[in-house]
Amino acid sequence: STVTCPDIRYGETPKPELTAADTTGEIKYIYSSNENGEYKEWNAENKPGLWYVKAVVSQSQNYKEAESTPVAFTVSKARLVPSVNMLQSKTYDGGTKAEGTLTLSSADGNPILSEDAAGLEAKGTFTWTSKDAGTNTVNVTGIALDSKFEDCYELTASELSNVSCSD
Repeated sequence: STVTCPDIRYGETPKPELTAADTTGEIKYIYSSNENGEYKEWNAENKPGLWYVKAVVSQSQNYKEAESTPVAFTVSKARLVPSVNMLQSKTYDGGTKAEGTLTLSSADGNPILSEDAAGLEAKGTFTWTSKDAGTNTVNVTGIALDSKFEDCYELTASELSNVSCSD
């Protein structure tokens, strides 16, 4: 019997498939980040990297309990798209320093893990594209995630240009 498992991204659940001569027994999939390590149930918070899955088929009328050979699959970082959420209006002060906040959305449209969603934020440096009063476009540079999320998420962009903030 052989197991196949497509790659996934952080926060998703693997969907392994078993091709077996006998599938009358119950099939359970267990996972490990080390091929010869301890295998256990999948946890959505498992970090990106190389993982291994094996199928355990419980005893049936004709066969003893069996375990498949481990198969590798990859968990990639979830990709986030930064966008300008809020911007404070430009005051005419002869400068270009702007203030604003960014919002993050999932690049593939799949939900972000709820445990992470509340704390996930990106920061960047906001600057007006001109020092003139009435300017309503900004550039945002140096967009970065909070370092505690860097091992599970990546941004699709580290800068945004000419973002219009007209109401």
